[in-house]
Amino acid sequence: MYLPKNETNEAWYDRYGNYNMIIQGIVDANMKFLDMNIGWPGSCNDKRILRNSGFYRLCQGRERLVGQPFVHEDLSIQ
Repeated sequence: MYLPKNETNEAWYDRYGNYNMIIQGIVDANMKFLDMNIGWPGSCNDKRILRNSGFYRLCQGRERLVGQPFVHEDLSIQ
C-alpha cells in the first residue's frame, strides 16, 4: 500500500514504518476461511484486533471453540 502524499495519519504505519492495513483471517484444518476481519490500521496490536472481531464474540458466546482443548507441545488452546 502507498500513502497518498496529501494524507498523513500515523495510525496507518506499522512498527517497521510501512503504511499498512491489517487483515485477520481464521481458517480451519482444510484452509477454509471461517472468519475475516479487515481494515484495522497498521499500528493496532493483535490483541485489540482479536478482541474486536466477530470470531472473538462468537467464542465468548460459546458458539465457537467449544470442543476439547487442543494441545501441541507446550501450547494449550481451549
